[in-house]
Amino acid sequence: MLGAGIALLLSEKLSGEQRRAIGWTLVAVGALTTIPLALQLLSDDD
Repeated sequence: MLGAGIALLLSEKLSGEQRRAIGWTLVAVGALTTIPLALQLLSDDD
């Protein structure tokens, strides 16, 4: 999702406002789902 958000930010297929709104939403979702997973992997006590 993070990569898709970045790709949309760089794309010219949508209007600037649409591209920014969709892109930042996907970047946020990607970050919010990646950070907890990374923290879980780093703090795994097994």
